[in-house]
Amino acid sequence: MPLAMNRIAIHLWLNSYHAEWLDCIMKVLTEFGGNIPLVICGCVFLYKMRYGIFLTIPQVIAMMMVQPLKHIFNHPRPLVVFQEAGVALPTVAGVDLHSWNSFPSGHTASVFALMVAIAMLLPKKWMKICCIVFAAIVGYSRIYLSQHFLDDVIAGAVIGIIAAIANPLKMKKETTESAKCTETNN
Repeated sequence: MPLAMNRIAIHLWLNSYHAEWLDCIMKVLTEFGGNIPLVICGCVFLYKMRYGIFLTIPQVIAMMMVQPLKHIFNHPRPLVVFQEAGVALPTVAGVDLHSWNSFPSGHTASVFALMVAIAMLLPKKWMKICCIVFAAIVGYSRIYLSQHFLDDVIAGAVIGIIAAIANPLKMKKETTESAKCTETNN
């Protein structure tokens, strides 16, 4: 089976359930991979400059990795692949579909870079898991909205994770006990 047909079959399976309420949620969630991470970084920067810089660096690293790769690979997005195969593409009303530069997913890289960086700052495992699950759901929204294929999203997630881990600025986690000690010492 040709690669394009495998991608189509996987995309159709991942898009086998659509509902109007879910369409609305996915359109909002996908924005957490767009400009929202930079807005969050800016707000954090205003609150605590060091944390803002810590969260922004992975965004920049991810962007520097994603943009050249998009142009090197220049893979078609689902719209083009489905049109060429003569298969109906699941779409969501109000979403403008792009045609090219599908690989890797920049939105997914961006949200994973942010959420992994945030997870690195959090003291509790369940909080870290919530960050990763949220990033994965945003990544899935790119597939749900037929902007990307699964492999685009996986590559974006890997890039985002690498960008967060590669952050040269290191931060100490503030545990609840150390925060209490700091408060009692003041």
